[in-house]
Amino acid sequence: MVRCNYLGYNEMVLLGTIMEEKEDPGKTQLLAIYDTVAERYNRYLSNFDMVGAISDSPFLAADQKEARDALISCYESRTKTFKTVRGRIFKNQPKAILTYCPYCLLNVPKTLDHYIGKRQFPEFSILCKNLIPSCWDCNKKKDEKWRLNGRRRIIHFYNDTFLAHRFLRARLIYPANGNIPAIEYYLERPPEMTVAEFQLVEWHFEDLELLSKYNERANTTFSVEYENGRKANEAQVPRATIQTMLMNDYTGHAEKVCPNFYQAVMYETLANDPTFLAALGP
Repeated sequence: MVRCNYLGYNEMVLLGTIMEEKEDPGKTQLLAIYDTVAERYNRYLSNFDMVGAISDSPFLAADQKEARDALISCYESRTKTFKTVRGRIFKNQPKAILTYCPYCLLNVPKTLDHYIGKRQFPEFSILCKNLIPSCWDCNKKKDEKWRLNGRRRIIHFYNDTFLAHRFLRARLIYPANGNIPAIEYYLERPPEMTVAEFQLVEWHFEDLELLSKYNERANTTFSVEYENGRKANEAQVPRATIQTMLMNDYTGHAEKVCPNFYQAVMYETLANDPTFLAALGP
């Protein structure tokens, strides 16, 4: 997983600027609730450790429909300033995030995910800290399911700081009939991660079904690598050389994306599996 770059705007000033750019009657409605929204911003920004237990939005009450709609329209009917900010959120990301959705590291990020959903919490519709580049699949699957029983279940790619730790692993499963083995991914807590941090990773992978997706994607690639290894062996390439090539592939993918990138983990698994290497010959 890869952390996203936060723009670092003054969120309160940005909120006021976007509200001022709206047209009436929405503009008047928005300016009237500025202080309430700013107070909610402060809860999100100043005490993120407690955001999983944040109280329900004050704008969900039946008599707050106009305010709720006006807040959501700030995102859906974009002003000049918000269009610029939205574009910068995408452009300001690490190279890996320009290619891979941070939630899954599988697809290209084409949209912005509201970490805390805008239907549940319309006040956070244009809070930059709440807008994370995402692919359509993750955006749809995650939906509003970011917490359960007051605890976050999804990684926050601006605030969570444990993403550099290695927690994704894989092993080869060898069938009894001697056919090509399959790769199977699993999670393992490193000593550097707390139990709570690792629990969040486990929930994230569970809710987005990432292990099964990685197994499916990697096994297609793995069958090709397996055949490449056999061909290299037939060409009398030494096993040690093949192992070095696989580790180079691991290093390249880990440096380009991250150590928990599923393709990087696949190459490392192949390079360190004695049964796989033995099948390649001397």
